This record gives sequence, C-alpha cells and structure tokens, in this order.
Amino acid sequence: MTRLMDMGVEPFLIASSVVCVGAQRLLRKICPSCRVPATIPEEVLLRCKLSKSELDRIAPFRGKGCIKCNMTGYFGRTGASEVLLVDPDIRELVIQKKSSNVIHQLAVEKGMETLFENALGLFKSGVTTLEEVLRVSSQE
Repeated sequence: MTRLMDMGVEPFLIASSVVCVGAQRLLRKICPSCRVPATIPEEVLLRCKLSKSELDRIAPFRGKGCIKCNMTGYFGRTGASEVLLVDPDIRELVIQKKSSNVIHQLAVEKGMETLFENALGLFKSGVTTLEEVLRVSSQE
C-alpha cells in the first residue's frame, strides 16, 4: 500500500478501495531425484528461530545434484505468499499514513501468516531448503 502512496494515490482512496494486498516469492524446490538428508548449521537455526528438537521432527533435505537438476540440487519452483486483509483497523492506519511496518505488525497480531512463515512451512514439509527460505524472505 505504501507503493500506491508513493505513486501519489491519496490514502483515503486506498483505504476505501483496497480489499487485500498480496505478496509472493518463488522458491526453488528440492530435486526429487537427488534428495538426501541435510544438516543445518546452528547459526541458521537461530536465525530462523528453530530448535534442534524441532529440526529433528522436520528431517530436512537438500539436493546433492544430478543430471536431472543440472547439478543444482533444485528442480522446479513453488510459491510462498502472504495476504494482508484490509479490515477497518488496517484501513484506519492507512488513512493515518502509518508506516508499512506498523500496518504489517497489526496484521500479524491479527493472525496474518507472513511470507517467511509460509516459506518456512514449505521447508518443514520437505519441499524446499532453509537456504531458499532465507533467500526469498526476511525474518522479522
């Protein structure tokens, strides 16, 4: 929404017409042909607020590289996303010209799943690597 304001759209017009705002990123998927168990460095776990016990339940994977993935360890892509619903409280913040950080924080408090959380779910389900999650998202 801040991009719309940066383009000169008045906040009251944004607040009265925008219903939701979406963001998405593409993550590379682990190659199914060369998928092997992975070890995640502790500093990466700390960055993502994951414990070793949680990691043990997840059983992370990586692609070791093969002919099918051109030795990259990845084959195909999938999307991670977040959707901010513009409810009356969010609408009021837009009218007040509050920063995107303030708006985002309120949306999270109201239960919005962030892009990072959505991407982390893809890692936990074995679709992608933690490196991909960190590459495409910022962890608040």
